[in-house]
Amino acid sequence: MRRIVFTSLFAASILTSWAQSILENVNTKPLLFESFLNGTVLMKSGSVESAPLNYNTDNQNIVFIQDAKYLVLDDLDKVDTIYLQQKKFIPVNNKMYQLVGENGPVTLLVSYTNRNHPLMTTTDHNGSSKQSMSQVSNTVTEVYATKLYKGNYSVEILRHYWFKKNDKLYKVTPKRQFVSSFTSKARNAIEKYIASENINFNYEPDLVKLVAYCNKEIN
Repeated sequence: MRRIVFTSLFAASILTSWAQSILENVNTKPLLFESFLNGTVLMKSGSVESAPLNYNTDNQNIVFIQDAKYLVLDDLDKVDTIYLQQKKFIPVNNKMYQLVGENGPVTLLVSYTNRNHPLMTTTDHNGSSKQSMSQVSNTVTEVYATKLYKGNYSVEILRHYWFKKNDKLYKVTPKRQFVSSFTSKARNAIEKYIASENINFNYEPDLVKLVAYCNKEIN
């Protein structure tokens, strides 16, 4: 992995400023965060490295700025956890996923992708036209956020939920695939819990509850 160690907050601050100027020549459309943010990389060796980081929703990788260059974090097999904007990311199958809740036998993960939409042009009562864009950020819809890009179209950042069990990923929906990965006895208990708690598979807090139940009751 390319070294991304910074020995002081001053150095990190300088690099954050550089990042903004460097981004003038970089396609920022797929970036999850509006700017590069000071983040921390915990290596499996126990070492800790820091740098201005961002998440690329085109390929689900972490990108960073170093030596006035826009770079991609590699050697993910050596990375344990990345801490960024009060979020935790872990590598799975050479991609980065946000860890929601605690990392246990069953883990809830989120990946991010993007899609483009041309802006809608509307006319107000004065006859002037303008382009409209909505801003969304919640735990119910698949849309994490919508942002304006270069003035002529909007970019939706989409959130995708996954269960990780025994180092294998399962899409949250359809739920049958994940539930069927348990033994028959455990499967029956999980299905009863889903029904009794009226678990909504499109609602993050419900998914967190389900994962907690699986880790506590099903071993």
